[in-house]
Amino acid sequence: MVKKIIILVTLVFIGGILEPARTSAVEIVPTDLGHKHFAGVRIGAWTSTGGSSALNDSLQYSKSSIYAEFFYAHRFVPALAGELSIGIFSRGDFHYLVQQDVLLGTVNLYPIMLSAKIYPLAGLSGSKIYPYIQAGGCLFFGRRTATDYYYGYDFVDQSDTKITYVVGGGIDFQVADQIGLTSNVKYIPVKFGSPLAGIKDYSGWQVSFGVGYIFGKKH
Repeated sequence: MVKKIIILVTLVFIGGILEPARTSAVEIVPTDLGHKHFAGVRIGAWTSTGGSSALNDSLQYSKSSIYAEFFYAHRFVPALAGELSIGIFSRGDFHYLVQQDVLLGTVNLYPIMLSAKIYPLAGLSGSKIYPYIQAGGCLFFGRRTATDYYYGYDFVDQSDTKITYVVGGGIDFQVADQIGLTSNVKYIPVKFGSPLAGIKDYSGWQVSFGVGYIFGKKH
């Protein structure tokens, strides 16, 4: 009887040693945003810090506009991601006289940005809120289109491109395993070499909010 008890205790002891080793061999796959990629859309507003048009008083430009962008953030490590974002907004409509003719048009702007996002609080366990700072490069394309008021034909009158930088920050917030919300603020300084619809300086701030899809393996 005593021999059987000793054998039973020995088996329990050995099992207690082997169980942690077996459990530790099971890989725990993180499901949080801090370990995965993030892609989606943001919508918000853009406001200008640049100058006014130098053509004439008939140009009607707004200092702010609706802004929209697609973004893809590739997670390298929990504290660092690289983001590609493509935005679009309009400086506003314009109309002015050219040799007794009237032109109606608009200026559309397309920033293409590649930036690094640093998450200073990425090491906090259990958090679903991820504030970040952001900096990178920007290819800023501007295009002016116009329509003849009397004859109705369309034409592209002018376009320009500028390589510049972008700085900003924001907060990513995970609401489900594969769904996240995001807010973002960016500043882009842009001064074209020649006026586009009478304006060289298209610098401005962008504020936007969006939703995205969380996916990919752990990082």
